[in-house]
Parts: sequence; structure tokens; C-alpha cells
Amino acid sequence: VGIMPDGRIIIDQVVFSGEAVLPNGRSIRIDGVNRERGANELILYNGYYGAATGSNAYGVEYLIRSQGKVLGIAANNTVIEEGCAVLSAHGAAVNALASLKVGDTVVIRESLGPEWDEAVHALGAGPRLVKNGSVFLTTKTEDFGSDVAGGRAPRTALGLTKDGRLLLVVVDGRQTTSAGMTLLELALFMQELGAVDALNLDGGGSSEMVLKDQVLNKPSDGRERKVGDALVVIPTDLAN
Repeated sequence: VGIMPDGRIIIDQVVFSGEAVLPNGRSIRIDGVNRERGANELILYNGYYGAATGSNAYGVEYLIRSQGKVLGIAANNTVIEEGCAVLSAHGAAVNALASLKVGDTVVIRESLGPEWDEAVHALGAGPRLVKNGSVFLTTKTEDFGSDVAGGRAPRTALGLTKDGRLLLVVVDGRQTTSAGMTLLELALFMQELGAVDALNLDGGGSSEMVLKDQVLNKPSDGRERKVGDALVVIPTDLAN
């Protein structure tokens, strides 16, 4: 889900592309951002990740200033200094960056596509439920497991209507008063509510809707669950 500079909201699948351009002009693909490094991968860590990369000792890491200068080279768990990023390499990626040394300039390029690069805010979730007014479940494409895709459960979803209204939906589940919904049932329900595009958000005990400090639904844990994030809608006069 993306919120654009003009306030328009878009829902779509997003593909990340990134590369590190070395001093000799060679381009090395960046496999991911701010996540655990896998075999033969090159991962970019920035200040949004944390104080350090937390990586294991089986790779090589390059501390890079925002202008692109290599400030240091270490084996693992590099401290992410202010205004800097870290390229963390393993296996084949280590070999690809072997010529880099302190003082070299590396150009880092990242993109989510022309439209998404303009987004002011973005929220990643899934799977997708509705596209252009039709049920469009992308559970397998997005590689969601049975913990998300299986059976009826409490669900949370976000949708957009044809006239641009935002639908915020929570469905109770795992209790005698409500069994919950499958993803297909949720997609059909969002379609019934008028959504032309819709996206599944985190469900289970995390499914909760609060309005002015009042919990409107019945969370399946029997109480409010501690969660890492939430989607919050506030009036513009309070946002400032």
C-alpha cells in the first residue's frame, strides 16, 4: 500500500531492484535490504535497521558513507554509523566485491519502480485479495505458508473503493461467536463492501480495531496483543 504526494492511495505488488556500482563500472546486484543475509547474497543495511548488522562471521562487510566512500571493511556485525550504510556480502558476493578497498567510491542504486519511488509512505503486507474489482489471491505467488493461508482465522484487511474511499476491516475469529474467515471469504467480503483493490494485513491475535481508545472487536487472544506496528488514521489537524 502506497500513499502518494497528492494523497492518492495505491495497492500493487512491488518488486525491489538494487545494485552496487564498483569503481571499475561493474554492477553487482543487491539481493535485499535490512534483512538477514543468506548464502551468496549481498544485503544492504541502513540506519533504519538498527545499531549494527548482527551478521555472522562468514562474510565481508563494507561501511559506506552516504556519498559512496568506503570507510571500513570488517568480517561481521558492523556498526551502522550515522549517515552510513553497510554492504554485507557472502560467498559469490564476497568474490564480486573483492577488489574494493578503503577510500574507493561505490554507487548504490535502489528502486521500487517509477511510481513507487514517489510514494511518501508505504506499508508492506499480503497476500493481495482483490485487483481491479475481481478476486485476485496471490497466496502462492507471495509464498505465504499455512499459518496465513490455512483455514478460517481472525483477519484484517485494507481496501480501496472505486471513488477512492479507504476500507479498514477487521473480522473476529477463533471463538464461539465468530469462526473467522478464509482468505477467499475475506476477498469476497471485501469485494462485497465495494473494494476494487484489497490487501490482507496481519491476522490472528493481532487483528484489532481501535476507535478513540476503544477496542471495537474481540481479539482472539482474549486480550490486546503487543504488536510491533499498526496502521493509524488521524485527522490532519492532529497530525500537525
